[in-house]
Amino acid sequence: MIPEGFKPSWDGYVQYEPSSPSYLIWVQQVGRGGSLRYPGDIAGSISKFGSTAKYWRIGLHGTTYFNHRIIWEMFNGPINKGLVINHIDNDHLNNDISNLELVTPKENQHKSYQHNGLGLNQNNKSGILGVSDHCKIVNGVVYRYAQAQFRDVNGNKIQKYFKYQDNESKKLAFELAKQWRKENILKLIEQGLAFYNKEEL
Repeated sequence: MIPEGFKPSWDGYVQYEPSSPSYLIWVQQVGRGGSLRYPGDIAGSISKFGSTAKYWRIGLHGTTYFNHRIIWEMFNGPINKGLVINHIDNDHLNNDISNLELVTPKENQHKSYQHNGLGLNQNNKSGILGVSDHCKIVNGVVYRYAQAQFRDVNGNKIQKYFKYQDNESKKLAFELAKQWRKENILKLIEQGLAFYNKEEL
């Protein structure tokens, strides 16, 4: 019978091992039947968490633990209430201790927003990161514009619209939108408040 609130001393169960895909290996035999694991085996399996994120997690005595939290505690001690572990490169499967940092949930969400904005959305038809093409009809009048957007330090979406009328002015509108977005993100980077790759702006 496992006592309520049981938390294993990780040194007795797993060991940090950078060559392991999960960055942990078992140091003693655990489990039973088909789930039996031996010393030296990879500790954990990849499981989905939330809508899309995947993490390495291990099961022990009927409870599931996140590998990244185990690793952080092995090196730094208990995680204070209200704080979470962020994967710096936004790869939730990369549990290298150098890729983990302790942050507030708000900081974690903000960094995730920025990382997730690095790739072109599948619905992006403009081919320009963070800039999309829009068309609106008001009282029979057609308005076309390039919309630029980015996330501020609080994770809020900031947008600006650049109108155009024909192909020539469209090209200029998209150039202005791209430049406006880049200038604002560079300001955040200079202040240490953003984590974008400058090469991808």
